[in-house]
Amino acid sequence: MKPRIVIIGTGLGGCYLASGLLDYFEVVMIEMLEAKPLLRDRIKDVALPAVTYPHVESGYGGTTKAWHNALMEIDESVFADKWPFLKNTMVPFYDLAYSALSGTTRQKINQFAQNLRNKLEIMGFSKSLLNQNMFIPKNRINAWKKLDLKNKVKTIEGEVTELIHDGVGRIDKIKICRKNDDDVLVDGDYFVLSSGGLGSPILLQKLFKSLPIDSLKNAGCHYEDHPIAFVGEVQLNKPLYKLWDFPVKTSSGNANIRLPFSFFWEGINVSFQLRPAHHFRLSKPREKVVSIISELRNFPFNPLNYLKLLKHVDDIFEILSFKFGLRIPTRNYTILMVAEQPPAPYCAVWKEEGDNNIYRRWELDDVYVKVLNNALTKFLDTISPVIKKYNLFSNWPTQVYSSSHHSGTARISKDEKNGVCDENGQVYGLSNLFICDGSMIPSSGFVNTGLTIVALAIRMAKFLSLQVKSSKIKG
Repeated sequence: MKPRIVIIGTGLGGCYLASGLLDYFEVVMIEMLEAKPLLRDRIKDVALPAVTYPHVESGYGGTTKAWHNALMEIDESVFADKWPFLKNTMVPFYDLAYSALSGTTRQKINQFAQNLRNKLEIMGFSKSLLNQNMFIPKNRINAWKKLDLKNKVKTIEGEVTELIHDGVGRIDKIKICRKNDDDVLVDGDYFVLSSGGLGSPILLQKLFKSLPIDSLKNAGCHYEDHPIAFVGEVQLNKPLYKLWDFPVKTSSGNANIRLPFSFFWEGINVSFQLRPAHHFRLSKPREKVVSIISELRNFPFNPLNYLKLLKHVDDIFEILSFKFGLRIPTRNYTILMVAEQPPAPYCAVWKEEGDNNIYRRWELDDVYVKVLNNALTKFLDTISPVIKKYNLFSNWPTQVYSSSHHSGTARISKDEKNGVCDENGQVYGLSNLFICDGSMIPSSGFVNTGLTIVALAIRMAKFLSLQVKSSKIKG
């Protein structure tokens, strides 16, 4: 008889993990569905400037129902500095993750990116800025549907409220609150938290109250989410718009490649994208730029968002460029910054006793903002040969938002004093509890985490399957 593995959450990590375990496990997946209040409406920010709409979803597929992130690899320097293993350990799984999500291979994507890199160098942009690929499929992926898990796994609907241990280092069962408010208990041989960077640490924190082991002290701490902001606008003497959303073809449809201008500065990785703009004049400089594209992606059936779109001309042209390859000539660009957030223990997520909300503290101190401002100056100096003039928003630090790449809250580490789980995702001090979502990522630089989550899920599926085959799941 196959051992039973219970996966809590049907998002990106949970779905790809489940798909890789089917040959060796009886897979049970728990999904809370879209009970009111919705998960996304239960996230409460307790600090500025973190007031942003949290990109989290419930229901089969989780956030992948609205997922349209670029596929990006975490840089090898980030692995070397902040992961317990080097990037070469992950490369085979990045290969598989690219194939699963992109419709083409990692090798081909690197070729696409190199072609674009050559064109940008010819245009006058420094090679030193062109280090990071962004591959953006035009079609969204709902992982649950793509992998046809409805017909392959057993599902139980409800919200997991407690992990119950047996007192000797194992999770014995979980408690689930169903729609009718009845609690049910589900047992298993192995358990995996795939509830995301905001959900998984909450269950671990509750477990800590009855099982005070060192690793669980770290659950919820070191919350990381990339700061993102429009920081200014620039006029160029080069037709960069021709290379924006550079089109490529894959077996599953068309896609785009971008190369953000990125570099390492004063201890952090930072990137800038020059987004074509079509409605401003530098003779009348602005103090703010706002995009509603994320709102459109998250709420495509809300007619108010389409009315808002009429006031955001840049967004209209961004959609035309992304979807249809239409590039309107312009000399003007807005500067979009996405930066690394160094992990800090005071940035955290948690729940209060008797409160259904999840509280999030995401803060940027003055020293960090100064580093970002210096990086912006460095960037403008580096591309000065192609700049005619520019305008920086004096109040841009008040317009910084989080990117909804929730990570770090159940991080991989070398030991239980500095994190929650080991390099295989196994929670320290527990022989049958694993993490498989963004919460386990200890640092991601400035890149989207989706590709890495899938690579980690594929890696964990291989590890667990091999251990079951050889009956060596460690205790």
